[in-house]
Amino acid sequence: RTARFMAGMLMVQAAAQAEPNTLSNWHKLRRALDDAEDAYVPGDEIRNVRGVYVEGFARCAAETGTSREEINSAMAAARKFGVSDVEVCKMEARAKVRIARLEQIKETQRRLRIAVSWLSPHNLEKARKAISEAEEIGVDVDEITAAEKEVAGVILKDRAPEAGPPPHNLYDVLRRAKPIWTQRDRENAIIKLMIAGITTLPRLGAALATSEGANSLNEILRRSNQRAFEEDTLAAMSKAVADVDAKRKHK
Repeated sequence: RTARFMAGMLMVQAAAQAEPNTLSNWHKLRRALDDAEDAYVPGDEIRNVRGVYVEGFARCAAETGTSREEINSAMAAARKFGVSDVEVCKMEARAKVRIARLEQIKETQRRLRIAVSWLSPHNLEKARKAISEAEEIGVDVDEITAAEKEVAGVILKDRAPEAGPPPHNLYDVLRRAKPIWTQRDRENAIIKLMIAGITTLPRLGAALATSEGANSLNEILRRSNQRAFEEDTLAAMSKAVADVDAKRKHK
């Protein structure tokens, strides 16, 4: 019976060590240890496994934990079990930097949501600033895009009410084509595309595929009194449209 429990624990231990930053693997190892203790497996048989668990869980918590309480608990357990204080201090230092950044992202995300909730034609600059700050700090890109769409929607309601809201995948194209563009750069591009009637990914793809003539993208923009794109931007957008379309078909 002891051999069976040990064999099971060692299998779970191997899985945890193979993917050391997957917290659920360490939880499984903890449950295996608890089951072994409940089955009265001798303590000396499982001490080495427990040592692997305590240190592995502490390292994983330092790299992936989402709260200070969780990390502090893991570090305390590591110290109690005898993990080197130098190693624990290193883990704590990495964790503190990461948690501070997560808290900063969370606070920036909160300010972004507030700015969007109060959005109107009179406070667009506050929302633009919140979007730029969110992008700089690393807020999830989907949330940033949602905020950008709200800003564009307010502008288009006044300038081109028939255009409707801009689709998410147009932002995907612009981000792929011009990753260095600012929030305002993307906004300007989206607004002129929507005003010109380029309101869907297929329409953008068709206009980009026509290099010359009345149906080319730049000619469509000019007819709507919108500024044309540079040639390098057109080329980058063409590639980005193909990439986004291929990604959609792959799903």
